[in-house]
Amino acid sequence: MHADVSPALLEVGPGESCTLSVRITNSSPLIDAYQVTLFGVDPSWVTVDQQRLSLFPDESGVVEMTVHLPTTFPAGHRQLSVHVRSENDPSLFALSPLSLLALGQHRVRLRIDPVVVTAGKEASFGLVVNNDGNATVTAIATAIDPEETATITIMPAALELPPGHQDTIQTTVVAKRPWFGQPTVRVITFAVDTTTRVEAIATFIQRPRISRWVLSMMGLLAAAAVFAAVLSRTFDSVVDEASVDNGLLTEALDKGGDDGATVPVDPGGVSGTVILFSTEEGVAGVQAELFAADNTKVPVASAATSDDGSYAFGRLGAGTFKLRFSGAGFNETWYEEGATAADAKDFDVELGKIKELDPVKLGGRPGSVAGTVDADDLTGIAATLVVPGTITDDAEAEVLSIEVSADGKFLFENVPSPATYQLIVTKPGYATETRDVKIGAAQAVENIEIVLRKGDGTIRGLIVDGNGPRGGVTIEATDGVTKVSTVSLTEDKIGTFALRSLATPQIYTLTISRPGYATETRTVSLGQAQDFTSPDIVIERSTGALGGTVSQVGVGPIGGVKVTISAGDTTVTTFTASTGEIGTYFVDQLPIPATYTLTFAKDGLAQQVRVQDLTPAGDPDALAINVALPRSTATVGGIVRGVENNPVALATVTLSDGTTKRVLLTASDPLGRFSFSGVAPGAYTVTAELPGTGPAVQLVTVIGDVDRNLDIRLEAQASVFGQVLLLTQSTATTAAPTTAAPTTTAAPTTTTTVEATTTTLAETPGGPSTNTTTATTAPAATTAPTTPATTPAPSIPAVTIPAGTFGPYAGATVRIFLASVFPGPPTVAVATTTTNADGTYTFNALEAPENYVIAVYQTSASPDPLDSRLIVTQPSVRLTVAPFEIPVLF
Repeated sequence: MHADVSPALLEVGPGESCTLSVRITNSSPLIDAYQVTLFGVDPSWVTVDQQRLSLFPDESGVVEMTVHLPTTFPAGHRQLSVHVRSENDPSLFALSPLSLLALGQHRVRLRIDPVVVTAGKEASFGLVVNNDGNATVTAIATAIDPEETATITIMPAALELPPGHQDTIQTTVVAKRPWFGQPTVRVITFAVDTTTRVEAIATFIQRPRISRWVLSMMGLLAAAAVFAAVLSRTFDSVVDEASVDNGLLTEALDKGGDDGATVPVDPGGVSGTVILFSTEEGVAGVQAELFAADNTKVPVASAATSDDGSYAFGRLGAGTFKLRFSGAGFNETWYEEGATAADAKDFDVELGKIKELDPVKLGGRPGSVAGTVDADDLTGIAATLVVPGTITDDAEAEVLSIEVSADGKFLFENVPSPATYQLIVTKPGYATETRDVKIGAAQAVENIEIVLRKGDGTIRGLIVDGNGPRGGVTIEATDGVTKVSTVSLTEDKIGTFALRSLATPQIYTLTISRPGYATETRTVSLGQAQDFTSPDIVIERSTGALGGTVSQVGVGPIGGVKVTISAGDTTVTTFTASTGEIGTYFVDQLPIPATYTLTFAKDGLAQQVRVQDLTPAGDPDALAINVALPRSTATVGGIVRGVENNPVALATVTLSDGTTKRVLLTASDPLGRFSFSGVAPGAYTVTAELPGTGPAVQLVTVIGDVDRNLDIRLEAQASVFGQVLLLTQSTATTAAPTTAAPTTTAAPTTTTTVEATTTTLAETPGGPSTNTTTATTAPAATTAPTTPATTPAPSIPAVTIPAGTFGPYAGATVRIFLASVFPGPPTVAVATTTTNADGTYTFNALEAPENYVIAVYQTSASPDPLDSRLIVTQPSVRLTVAPFEIPVLF
């Protein structure tokens, strides 16, 4: 059997018919008969010229099929199939696809509600637009003011309307209000443009600011004023006796008027909002009218609500008022929930205050939903309106339910509006039909056509993924008009599903979806009363997950590590947990397949990068990406030692990379230790020094997470050693110096003249002054070589110093000053000491190089030095100063 269909594309408009031809060839060796069915449209729309075509072997025949589309058929492409089945072998059939292009038919209606508005400066109109065609249209609203004096605002300016839907466009007309005279009538032409233009006319009647009766009253008052002026000249005495007390007049003026019509100096006001009863959202374009409590016929003022439903009245006098609200398609309501003025709630307005009113809830006037049901048996059909998305005890929230009449018609009256509903039509043994119904305020939705078809078909199957059967998957079947859905089982026979009560014969498109999985589609052609079992449907993951634990080398899991996951345009950032499972991270809903780069970073730690592939075919989850981050810095520390290998405190240690320096002092406990933490990788110099020493420098290369422990040895500090000698008057025995010091050899006593040199820094730069003194002296002394301060001098036996020679001066006070402050008081001296029995003195730990002055005093209280000398210290050098030779003191 072979079947050909022509044409392959049918183009037909709603309410029109088209014809297609099916050429069938009997390729079997037997006489056979064939039945032809068109799948994809309602069978009642199809007429076949031959219900049964009989053919001899190798004979061909043609079956003509006429398709008539209803006027409400939606525009667009639709896939159809011609089903040809053999009578000899029912399992032998042919399916020939073809396309149906339903041409669009645009029919748009426009009405204005209200048609006439009487107000002051501003009026609001509702443009109610209905799409009675079969295609979605874009309706663009415009307005024309012939006088071109009004400002017209349209919100929204354009609407997208599906077939059979209705929506409202709010418009506001603002025009200059006449001061007095007759009301101004403004005729506004509103239009909606789609493929055609539809117009409607609205009337805005503007009340003048000063009405005719006010002008009449003013004329009467003018006449009365003239009359009163004439009488005042004649009856002055009467006026004087009838004068009103000034206090009473002031009190009357302060009241500002009891009816709110007079505007006081400090007026009051009223504000509030209007919201929709069903959604509690603000309603725009509702007219609010303010009345005095004792006069609900003529409004004091009127206003329209803004986009958020708010309104306000200002410049009001003190008094009691009532409010009335009305608008396109809404029930008239008096504040707060009154249906009439008698039911309205009064409220007071005080001068200088704004009265905030409670929100007013408006409900649209009830609408209606009507239509017809077509079935081969119109008995026992139920139609139900439900609120979509609201489920209680696994049942939809039912609003109204009725029985379809014997002629197939149904009508829902007093339907709460505005709202969106689902219309569900059911009959035992038939497929359930569902339609979305959007009803505007007080709208009558009509001409809904529903065709019930035998629901004797079933589609079954099993959903599996890479790990086996998968429950919780949504399976939706649609034939282009009706949708039926179910969910695969999560218990017992996990992953299985069954869609029952499907109309047959029909072609269905199955859509299989689940969060985190790629959506799959299947096409199933159901024959009459067929129970179809689909092959296993495999779904693949569309998202994956990444996770793991981040640790610090030598520490363990740590929180607060920034984890950045990126691939293409996808970038996700998270942080490892600081509580609970410390150091863990987890990110799901990542699109796959993809190659992800994971970057782990935290201050003070070296950054790590990982690359991970996620594929549906492989493992879409990688939850064991564990990393250990080493420190990105290191610690540079150690100990500083002196010349005798002993740790020294308060040594200055400097760490430098050539640009930045870090300086600290060695500790007293633990003695001589230092430590620089958080040192970035690189090359550094570590310099240690003490006052008077040469710096000890070490080069250090720092590697992240590798600590350095240094041992730095310093040279000896700068020091000064010397001796003070005194000219003796008698022979005396004294000990030799305990350190290397100048020694003298006795010589025959002679009388000679010597030059005693005293250095005084306060003198001019010409040099020290020279004083000539007659003294008895020995031949010149020979200076012994110096030895380091750390090497003890050998023991020298006591010597006898003859009278008239220089011997050790024990107990003399010796001070050392910075050259810049000498001479000065003892308090500015760097150090002070007393000469030993052999006349020697020592100053240790001196700055070098530095200019110092050493001064010798008779006692610690002596104001002037006996002698002084300028010296220059050198780093790590023990400087031996020439002996001071002090003549006889008295």
